[in-house]
Amino acid sequence: MASLQAIENRRPRTTGSLYTLPIEKNRLQHSLSDPPQKHYSQEFKGEEMKSVISRLEDDKKRLSQRIEKLTANEKALVSELERLKRHGCLTKSQSTNHLGEYVNDLEADRDYWRSQVEVLQRMIQNPSQNTPIRGKVKSKPPPGKSLSKVRETSVNKLETKIQELQADRDRLQKELENSRRSLRETSSPLTRSRSLTRTQNRTDMQELTRLRHERDEMQNLLSTLEKRVQEIQKNVHNLTSERDHVNKLYNEARCEIHRLHQDLYALQESGDRASQTSQSALRRAEAERDRAVADLTRVTTERDGLISKYKATVELANKDKVHLESCIEDMTNKNRQIIRERDELVQRSANLRERLLETEDNLKQTEQELKRSNDSLRTERNAMTDMQQQLEQMRRRAETAERDGAEISLRLRDCEEQLRKSESRAVLLDRDLRAEREDYDQLRLRLETTDDERRNLEMALRDTSQRLSHLEVDLTTRTREVNELRVANEDSNRAFSRTQEALTNKTTELANTKGELSASQSSLTEIRRLLEAEKQESGRLRDDLNKLTKETQKLQSELREVNEERDQLDQRTAGYLNEIARLERTMNERDTECGKLMDQLRSIAEDAESWRSRWESAENKLTNVRIELEEREAELAAERERADTRERDLVHLRATLNSTEIQYGSTSRALCESTEKLQLARAEVETVNAELSRLRDNLTRLEGEKSTLQREATSLRIEKDQMRAQLDDVEMEIDQLKEQLEQEKSVSRHLQNNLQASRQKEQGVLLELQEKSTEVSALKERITNVEDRSEALQRESERLRERLSEAEREANRLSRSLSAERFEKERALSELRLSTLPAVYRPSGYTSLATTLASRDRPLLREPENNF
Repeated sequence: MASLQAIENRRPRTTGSLYTLPIEKNRLQHSLSDPPQKHYSQEFKGEEMKSVISRLEDDKKRLSQRIEKLTANEKALVSELERLKRHGCLTKSQSTNHLGEYVNDLEADRDYWRSQVEVLQRMIQNPSQNTPIRGKVKSKPPPGKSLSKVRETSVNKLETKIQELQADRDRLQKELENSRRSLRETSSPLTRSRSLTRTQNRTDMQELTRLRHERDEMQNLLSTLEKRVQEIQKNVHNLTSERDHVNKLYNEARCEIHRLHQDLYALQESGDRASQTSQSALRRAEAERDRAVADLTRVTTERDGLISKYKATVELANKDKVHLESCIEDMTNKNRQIIRERDELVQRSANLRERLLETEDNLKQTEQELKRSNDSLRTERNAMTDMQQQLEQMRRRAETAERDGAEISLRLRDCEEQLRKSESRAVLLDRDLRAEREDYDQLRLRLETTDDERRNLEMALRDTSQRLSHLEVDLTTRTREVNELRVANEDSNRAFSRTQEALTNKTTELANTKGELSASQSSLTEIRRLLEAEKQESGRLRDDLNKLTKETQKLQSELREVNEERDQLDQRTAGYLNEIARLERTMNERDTECGKLMDQLRSIAEDAESWRSRWESAENKLTNVRIELEEREAELAAERERADTRERDLVHLRATLNSTEIQYGSTSRALCESTEKLQLARAEVETVNAELSRLRDNLTRLEGEKSTLQREATSLRIEKDQMRAQLDDVEMEIDQLKEQLEQEKSVSRHLQNNLQASRQKEQGVLLELQEKSTEVSALKERITNVEDRSEALQRESERLRERLSEAEREANRLSRSLSAERFEKERALSELRLSTLPAVYRPSGYTSLATTLASRDRPLLREPENNF
């Protein structure tokens, strides 16, 4: 009975508690409906993160594949350069094939990135198609207006940047045109020494070292990005596991609430009938209350431990953030230096191209000079053939003169014999004359008178012939008087006539002989002089002919060698031009790739800004969650105070409290992890901004190098103008030589008439030939100078290639060492982080092995070399 009275006394209390139970039920249902909405919102964000991460992973894989292709192509190019150094021009076909393959790969990469850029532009233009459709979600979707605004702002930024780049391009083109005009107008000569090549070599070495450091730094950045992506993947896996755990807890809570509802309905139906069951239920409720109190104490202790761990992780994250910011600043400075050095290399390559063009022009000019020299040599050969013909004519004349001298010598011998005979006759006649003088002393007077008369008669024979006709009449009258005299004079006249005839004959013969002797002697002396002079001249001419033949042979051999060398130079220049054109194509393609990478970096910056907005929204949500947690803690305290009065309610609400506390713990953990992820995202955004600043600095450096290259181009053009002026001088000299040759032709024509003039002209011709030989030697020296310059350029290119190969080797070695050091640092950091975590949250040995294997396999995706 006492028990029944006690039960009846407790009945109003139970009824009051039953009336209050539906109100509390509704409140608990409302409080339980909030976590699923948050869960759905978190699932939505997790799916978005997954999509972004998958996209980034695809881009990273493609970039890694492209980098591997580029490294393989660069190694192939280096090997081909070494082969070219060893084998020369034998492997040109192989090098062309490899270069063609390399160009095809680059074109394929270019087409792929163009397609990717088009896809990104489409995504930017219509963002509604890219957002994934999610149905059956009771929570509110994320604000799409903010995303669209961010995208619109990113598109506007891109457009403004493109316009700025176009304006810079137009400005640079105008500056180039102005500089070219100024270079064309200016033609002041400038001298350059070999010290420039040394300084260029030093600057090249410095630039190569800078490039190595920059490439290593870019590889470090890529490795850090890969590590961050791996960490993001791990965080995503953890979030998925936590989501599954929360779903299980939610399902269990729903089941317990359903069971509690059934118990409540059973209690309302049973009423007073089930007093014994109510007592058992009270006992069970008290036991469950004790269990709930113990669970609450345990949860509070765990919460305090997690808060302390969270503070420690936040401090470590801040320290890492400071360290990473310093590293990012260093990397930005290094990237700027790399971009400047790349610009300098581009400018130097342009200078080398201009030098090659100038060398080609010089070679063309030398070829023209050679053609002109060949023409002059042809004219000289024609003149030599004319001179040889003249010499042959002179030889013929000398031979005829020798024959005439031989005939004259024969005649002189005959004359000498006749003189001897005449002398013997003269001696005999002197004897006869002495005898006759003794006989004819008396007749001397008459002979003298007759001689006078004879002379008079000889002088006046023409007159006497006329007078004889008149005198014949007188002679007939005087014949009688003269008959006696005739008889006396006939004998004397006969003797006199004989002697007179003999004397006249002898005198005439003596006079003739004397004249002939004097003429023959003078002619002999002249002939001997002429013969000696002709012999000397013939000897000189033979020596000259021998010298000329030798010189012509030498010139022909030298011309053949020059032609062969010219052909070799043409082949080399053609090969160099082909290589330069291919290198220009590769450089242009790399520039386009750099532009594409810049666009990608801008898109990444925009994504980073969107991530920042999301992070801010997440921070706001975290604050809201914290406020709700504080409110819930206050409600729990109130419920603890009401626990004495509502022991029956605690029996039914134990499961709900446990589920909610577990959900709160999981949400706090998820929030901690999300904060860590957001910090990582911030660090990534900062790295991207640093890379953008480096690229801008590199662009400024490129502009400075461009100005230096333009100055070098001006100096090279001035040297080109000097060479053209020298060529004009050479052409003037060749024209003068042609005029001299024409004069020599006229002189050679006059040589046929005058031998002395021919000697002088031959001496002038010899002097001119010597001058021409000196000019030919000067031309040869110029050709050798051009060849030396080309060889120097080849050596410089080979040195640069060797330096590039060495730089690549050192870069590979440094990248390997840095990757090993980074791997060790990451392992140490992971071990430290694991040591800070409690034993419950530490991964098992199987998971650690899997992560180590993944980390060992993952470096295949790293970029071995810098492609910016």
